[in-house]
Amino acid sequence: MEQTEGAPSNTTIQEQRQEIERLKQLTGAEEVKVEGSLANKRKRGQLDNSEITKDYIEYDFSKIEDTKGGYLVEENRQATDLREKPAERELREQQERQKALRKEPLNLDPETAPKCEDCGSIELDLRYLDVFKCKVCHTCREKIPDKYSLLTKTECKQDYLLTDPELRDAEVLPHLLKANPHQQGWSNMMLYLRFQVEKFAINKWGSLEELDREFERREVQKQEQKEKKFEKQLLELRKKTKTSNYSRMSIREKKKHKHSYDEAFERPDQPGIIVQRCECGLEIEQLEI
Repeated sequence: MEQTEGAPSNTTIQEQRQEIERLKQLTGAEEVKVEGSLANKRKRGQLDNSEITKDYIEYDFSKIEDTKGGYLVEENRQATDLREKPAERELREQQERQKALRKEPLNLDPETAPKCEDCGSIELDLRYLDVFKCKVCHTCREKIPDKYSLLTKTECKQDYLLTDPELRDAEVLPHLLKANPHQQGWSNMMLYLRFQVEKFAINKWGSLEELDREFERREVQKQEQKEKKFEKQLLELRKKTKTSNYSRMSIREKKKHKHSYDEAFERPDQPGIIVQRCECGLEIEQLEI
């Protein structure tokens, strides 16, 4: 049977269907709008974010996000959030908040604009302003590291003797989050502003001198505990290596009393007999010749 002129062949329809499926996979769309003879055969609904036509694809770029690895539809964001770990979600929320802060227009009014606390510049570090509520410019931050440098959580615990609950409280000690440099998906690295940590440590210990004394006391205590642990391990090792010689008598020998006959006198009723007496009460009689 000959094919009627002008009517699409089965091969052409099948190729168009394959092309539509391929475009659906590329765009992530569920419905398509097709122009041409195929629209008469199968009716499709319109897309929310894009329209697939015969010659090109129209896409609404206001509803997609540039992830630096290809454009992803915002509808797929919910499925991505479900697979996020708490550390990744917390880090992403902080980054989004800082990104929104950078998009805000800069206040150039010298009277109302926030200024650096050290030099008075209005070019503030927005990251420090958002996280630490600290008004400092980039120049002063690099010029005064003793005040504006960042400390890790481990440094705060070791140098300033702070505890985990105190460091986790963002209202008391705000912290900047960074991805863990050792393993992706682990807990985020928490960074603290030096002068804020020092201020909190002074309020806790009274002064930096008291902090130093507490630090020295803990170091001495650590050394004593280390020595006790070493002696205990050494004793256990002696028990294992010298089982034949080790007994309760060997422990008693360490506390064994050695007689010292310092006191000597002659009995009045027995002339010529000299008595030597130890402090424990033991007496020895000697006959003088």
